[in-house]
Amino acid sequence: MGCLASHPPLTGNDAGACFEKTAQCALKSDSPHEAATAHTDAANCYKKTDAKAAIEQYKEAIGIHIDLGRFPTAAKLQKEIAELHEGEGNLPLAMEAFQTAADYYQGEENTAQGNQCLLRVAGLASAAGDYQRAIDIYEQVGTAALESNLLKWSVKDYWLKAGICHLATGDGGAAASAVRRYNTMDASFEKTREGMLLENLTKAFGDADADAFTEHIRAYDEISRLSPEMTTLLLEVKNTIKAQVNDIT
Repeated sequence: MGCLASHPPLTGNDAGACFEKTAQCALKSDSPHEAATAHTDAANCYKKTDAKAAIEQYKEAIGIHIDLGRFPTAAKLQKEIAELHEGEGNLPLAMEAFQTAADYYQGEENTAQGNQCLLRVAGLASAAGDYQRAIDIYEQVGTAALESNLLKWSVKDYWLKAGICHLATGDGGAAASAVRRYNTMDASFEKTREGMLLENLTKAFGDADADAFTEHIRAYDEISRLSPEMTTLLLEVKNTIKAQVNDIT
């Protein structure tokens, strides 16, 4: 093929531009597989220096893979797009891209990969303050995991995150109701460290007791380190408690 030059590999934007030309040649030669590969190679060259150009090249590759019925590959590239958007700080587009990747995976009955993408959506949603969307996903994934002996161990983490998101909405009653529902769905949950933490945090929230809330978090964190994202969310809940106390006084 005339566009395939026999020179040492290029790097950066120059290499990306070269791969773009290769993709165009491949399409003209009715070679969609080669075109998709070249678009992906172009995106991989661009993604460290030009996220927008990388995303466009990934989209071109995804379109070809979908036409060829290769949804798992399309999903993998869609995740790349999502991570680029996340890296650029564009949470809405990152959530949209992760959701699309999840849809592709689930369409191929790849539940594990689909759930991974959904959980990325939930994490971004809670960071963006869209707590209800995060709750819906954590509860959806957690409920489905109850049916699997391999995944059941992770339910406690999903429900802890969902419960904290309930608290972040400022609705203590909804959080307490959620805790009761989780305990009913899986009686072992209330005996786990996550279940006990959620129970204690919900009670402290209802009592508007910021000191107790902080102590429960400290005790848990000494044994099981909380992620920075969860710590940030818990701080928001604590600030809500303080605001409630100030309103009362």
